[in-house]
Amino acid sequence: MYAVQERAYHAVKVTPRRHLVRVRDGNWKTECAVEGGHDCNIAQASSKQIVTCGPCALGKSTRASIPKQSAPRSAGPCQLLYADIAGPLEETSLRGARYALTFIDDCTRFAWTFLIRHKNDVGAALEQLRKDRHVVNALRGATLQTDSDAVFKSQDFTDLCLAFDIKQRFSPPHSQAKNGSAERTFRTLFETARTMLFAADLDKPFWGFAVQHATLLHNIAPRRSLKDKSPFEALTGHAFDVSLLRVFGSPAYVHVEKSSTRHKLDPRSRVGVYVGFAEEDQAHVVWMPDTRRVVHTIHARFGAIKNKHAASSQQQQEQNSGASASHANNTAQRSTEDSATGAPTAPRAGELQLQPRALGGSVWDQLLVSETLSDNDTSGGSTTTCHVATSAAGTGEKTSAVGGHLPDIAAGSFATSAEPGTVKEALASPDSEEWRQAILDEFAAMQANDVYDVVPRADLPKGHKLLRSMVIFRRKRDDQGKVIKYKARWVAKGYSQVHGVNYTDTFAPTATIAAIRTMLAMAVARGMDIQQMDVNTAFLNAPVDHEIYVQPPAVDGIFSPSTVLRLKRGLYGLKQSPRLWNHTLDAWMREQDFVATATDACIYRRTCNGGKVMWVAVYVDDLLIFADSDSDMAAFKKAISKRFKMKDLGSPDICLGIKVQHDRKARTVTMSQEHYLRSVLETFGMADCKPVGTPLCTGYVDKPADKEEPLPDVPFRELLGSLLYAATMTRPDISAAVSILSRRMQHFGMDHWKAAKHLLRYIKGTLSYTIKYAATGDTSNGSTADGVLSAYSDASFASDVDTRRSRTGFVVFCSTGPVSWNSKLQATVATASADAEYMALAATAQELMFLRQLQEELTGAVLCEPTLIHTDNQPAQRVAEHAASRMRHILVKYHYIRECVDTKRIVLSYLATEHMIADLLTKILPRPKTAQFCTMLFDQRPLPGYQPRARPHSGRSPRPSTPRQDL
Repeated sequence: MYAVQERAYHAVKVTPRRHLVRVRDGNWKTECAVEGGHDCNIAQASSKQIVTCGPCALGKSTRASIPKQSAPRSAGPCQLLYADIAGPLEETSLRGARYALTFIDDCTRFAWTFLIRHKNDVGAALEQLRKDRHVVNALRGATLQTDSDAVFKSQDFTDLCLAFDIKQRFSPPHSQAKNGSAERTFRTLFETARTMLFAADLDKPFWGFAVQHATLLHNIAPRRSLKDKSPFEALTGHAFDVSLLRVFGSPAYVHVEKSSTRHKLDPRSRVGVYVGFAEEDQAHVVWMPDTRRVVHTIHARFGAIKNKHAASSQQQQEQNSGASASHANNTAQRSTEDSATGAPTAPRAGELQLQPRALGGSVWDQLLVSETLSDNDTSGGSTTTCHVATSAAGTGEKTSAVGGHLPDIAAGSFATSAEPGTVKEALASPDSEEWRQAILDEFAAMQANDVYDVVPRADLPKGHKLLRSMVIFRRKRDDQGKVIKYKARWVAKGYSQVHGVNYTDTFAPTATIAAIRTMLAMAVARGMDIQQMDVNTAFLNAPVDHEIYVQPPAVDGIFSPSTVLRLKRGLYGLKQSPRLWNHTLDAWMREQDFVATATDACIYRRTCNGGKVMWVAVYVDDLLIFADSDSDMAAFKKAISKRFKMKDLGSPDICLGIKVQHDRKARTVTMSQEHYLRSVLETFGMADCKPVGTPLCTGYVDKPADKEEPLPDVPFRELLGSLLYAATMTRPDISAAVSILSRRMQHFGMDHWKAAKHLLRYIKGTLSYTIKYAATGDTSNGSTADGVLSAYSDASFASDVDTRRSRTGFVVFCSTGPVSWNSKLQATVATASADAEYMALAATAQELMFLRQLQEELTGAVLCEPTLIHTDNQPAQRVAEHAASRMRHILVKYHYIRECVDTKRIVLSYLATEHMIADLLTKILPRPKTAQFCTMLFDQRPLPGYQPRARPHSGRSPRPSTPRQDL
């Protein structure tokens, strides 16, 4: 029959209509056999894995048992690591994390925790882990054991492990016990984190800091398996000084350093929340609710946590014992204590909205790359870019600017008034009456302009897509930041429009800012009146060009849920609305005998009685009106107010975000953006920074960031976008710095972020810089005459270390002030400094031709005199004037300067480098030079090189120079 061997399993031949006899440990057992005529021979297989009865297997299947005995630990640190991911958690942390990723060293049980936004950030976390100073040999040759999660088996993560010489090992699916070290560590960390949050009475968004601190406590706690050593000591060889730690969540009073902003009676500390300890700089980590910054400091004192849970239990006991009077007294006393400490009792809706950005310190902001949140993976409707960070103590955090609840310690002190996101939020806010009136005003304007027809939903034509809509709320503020108007705008969600179905063309022109500045300078020279008007609900004045149906907003008492709206006029949010409005206004302007200039389609000119002229610059719905005669100005205002609903703003005040002041009697116009730049400083937490004298460090070299290094999670792009607006509008002195840093938008490093903050410090000290156009009374035909253009051109040879291309810089003046400027990297490599200067002259000539043509169209007269360009390079000047053959390799478009010189529209003049103001737009100059040229740009000091009548070669170089032979 069958041979029996003790403690062994044997294959048994299954025959039809027979019972299977199995022998195990010397015992006989009879089981049912599967009927059939086949054989089942499985050699050396466990009897538990043999299916002898299908129905039994279906009805009695259980999980396989996993041995409880642990395997021997690895011999050395960082030879075997376990990893696992927990999440997504139900709450996003204060710094944007939704997942926790932990690595555990098998030998020492040291843990590293990374808080990440997406699962696919595990690769970035692994890269950061390799750079940790406690990791041995950068994990080369190590083994990484994980579960079978798809992210660990992805091609990207597998390739990364191969590149780092890390072997992967997986536990079977649905077998968490096979990765028991990571699972047990997660349980410990989250039990500790929950306990600390409850003890400190902190809200759930603080879970990120709590898990970090729990990881640190795990690493420094002695373990019996390590012979009473801590994982930290086992890995590093020395014990951690536990006296450095404080109670998690305790109030932290951070010392305010001496500065020009701290006065005698100001507080000497700020209140924050203790959230951990940074081992890399031996400093306390404190979360500052007022600025949403994590600061590292040793200058802090700490208070005790109020145990509100114990107080609640005591009150319950008092109620149960019938001590109602005592309970009332305790409640009143507790309320008094809360008021004294600044803790709020019931925050109002929107009161805890946090600032949208955070400027971090040291390691907490040197973060890893992560992808931008997708529409399906956002939390609370916020969209941000999140990255990973880690500290040497084995903790990591993913920073971002997302909302969350502040602890009671400071929630009431740092409330902000955010704009409502929905109608429901607006009507529930403290300013509900103002928002309600704004909504009524908006729809009253809709009815007055006959914007839509109300149609029963059942009558919606078949095949027509119904566009959704929403109401946007904004507070309009003056230059002092005071709210002057509450605005509600009903907009369509035009992103769902389909090209060719409900829209075709979308382009709409606007006046260029260089043209507007030139008009202001010319108006000063002519003594013209300048007025500003605004079109109310401009887009509602234009009829739509397609049949469009919109779902009405959910506003009670205005629309029935069973109706839809058929648009008759353009609505804000539609893709074609700007174009339709531009066509409508352009048609009306032509009816009023205005002619659009060929140079700029949004600048109009009309000749009035007596040869007097009017100009109108249109920027969407903002109009700047220039008139020689007051009567012409009044007539135009009256005419346009009959056609459109207008707002007469009088003399310009805030136009396109620029504060404009016009003094017609003194014939001056000033432009500044001090209010805007102050808001930028406050937004990025630099309102109290220490000023510096140069936009970037003197001689700053723009070095590219290491593409293998992760992107820091700092608002670098947002900051550069804000500064680019100022550099374009009123601040030519920061154009070079902004242009240099903007080239690193795609991939930047912490050095670029520090340079951007240096630029903010420069702006802090130059907030009062103002562009001023003034009439000097010079009526000659020279370059100093009122309204006459003149330019300075320069180039920095091979200044870009990446491409060795040169940078062009020029600035054009009119009526003593700059009207146009540019700082831009040249498109090709220049083989010599003369080549770079020659290409810069060509770019300057192109801008001057634009401005000359604009002046000719506005005045109705041809400019007979040439425009002067100052250059500090004699070889480039000679080539442009004499068409020398040495520039044969230059692209044809750069020879445009020769034609301009030959036709006597441009005249060149040599100016020594020490007086070349355009040098400020090509490189970062020392502080004295920066101050010298800024004085010429903003303070109307005499500009160098002016001649009553410009002629070629009007100056000589102070140093000897010999023209090349080929010239």
